[in-house]
Amino acid sequence: MRQSLSKLVLAALVLAMVSGMAYGGGRSEPASSGSAASGVAVKPAKISLMASTMIPDPANNQEAITAAYEKMTGIKLEFIKPAHNEYNQRVDLAFASGDLPDAFEAVPKYAIFAANGALWDATDAFYASPISKRSHVYVADTIKVGGRLYGIPGAHGNGCITYVRRDWLDKLGLKMPTNWNEFYNMLVAFRDKDPDGDGIKNTIPFITAGVVDPMYLRDFYYGENTQPGFFIKNGKIVDGMYDPDFKAGLTRLAQAYKEGLVDQESVTNTTAGARDKFYTGKVGVFTYWAGQWNQNLQSNLEKTVPTAIVEAMPPIQGTVLIDRPAASTLCIPSANKNPLGIFKYLAEVAYDGGEGQMLFIHGVEGVHWKREGNVYSRLPDAVNPQQLFEKVFVNPTICMYEWDDPIKDQEDLMVSLNLFNKNAKPSFTLPSSEDITSIQTELETARQEIVSKIVMGVLSVDEGLAQYKNQYDADVQQCLKIMNDLYSK
Repeated sequence: MRQSLSKLVLAALVLAMVSGMAYGGGRSEPASSGSAASGVAVKPAKISLMASTMIPDPANNQEAITAAYEKMTGIKLEFIKPAHNEYNQRVDLAFASGDLPDAFEAVPKYAIFAANGALWDATDAFYASPISKRSHVYVADTIKVGGRLYGIPGAHGNGCITYVRRDWLDKLGLKMPTNWNEFYNMLVAFRDKDPDGDGIKNTIPFITAGVVDPMYLRDFYYGENTQPGFFIKNGKIVDGMYDPDFKAGLTRLAQAYKEGLVDQESVTNTTAGARDKFYTGKVGVFTYWAGQWNQNLQSNLEKTVPTAIVEAMPPIQGTVLIDRPAASTLCIPSANKNPLGIFKYLAEVAYDGGEGQMLFIHGVEGVHWKREGNVYSRLPDAVNPQQLFEKVFVNPTICMYEWDDPIKDQEDLMVSLNLFNKNAKPSFTLPSSEDITSIQTELETARQEIVSKIVMGVLSVDEGLAQYKNQYDADVQQCLKIMNDLYSK
């Protein structure tokens, strides 16, 4: 299916580009029609929404949500939810074919779509809307392109925080580390002092899903958003493979791996594989999502080790937690003839602070949640009955629109999330261009290969970084020039 879909996307893109229609007809300037908040919002008879994470599975009673929305507004709502691993391709195909939904959840190519005029400019409408007055409005800044907003954000991007086995710390008489030396010494103790008490040195001090994604390796990298890819440093976009802070962090990571302080399968670990290994009770430290996952890690680990305690660690000295760019972003194609109507009757309803927000966060009463007197609570998830239904559009713990949420059972999730929010700094969507997308993909592949070889000891840090620069410097400089030129505008 994936191969056939890829071929279909490619064919459609070629056809669209030949006819001059791909991604807004190749316009170099964003479309301005309908971008003013003073335009007319016509109530649509139907709204189609294509999304990946912002729509529950069909088996999770989608029809109850659309029926409740139609009863509330008189508008039919059509959910289009492709398979998660095909979502980006389906959005590409929709633009290439011209068969566009009224709104869709943003994709990684959001900045390119915006720059090419494929997305409606929502800036004026958003800031004139009542929903922005109740929002954490700075979150919208993280997805601006050229100073303009081409989507309606729904939530904080959130990010990862480091979780430590508190019961292991207590058993070994250790305190939560506050700097690199203490963190390193904790990992050594977890390796050597049998914290799980089975009489065998078989514990894994630290586990990570891959060795490239900076989200899972914040404790190793000093500085703000330091990573092997492109990031903003001192007001300029840089390549981390040239950055001294990244080199220092990579040196720490490679040394820790060599000493057995990092799971030896980390290079190929998936997130699911890393989680499953953590649940065995043999892992001491795991950097993963703040909020809901604190509870998930604790409850799943307790099945193996009933006395286990999973505690979030404040960032050690010199490191910064990263709040990703806004998530759950609704985009409206610029080709839509009624963008203000879609904005008013979808986004403004979903984040109205009342009945609409209740529906688009918690779902439908009696299906996704229940009320007993003045007590509101979530019902079991229809797909995974062992868990409670989480959300429709956005998780309530990271929603960027303030409201009086009647369901209070999320409070126990806020311990790690509050710690994260206290210490995190926002990251921003980087500008991009179709001229460099293939180059960026090639560079990402090269970084993955070279960093993996460095961590495994196949290459020294200096050898690996030199190899990258020797082979890819021209491509890096081309990308940096284009991206920094766009960033400075």
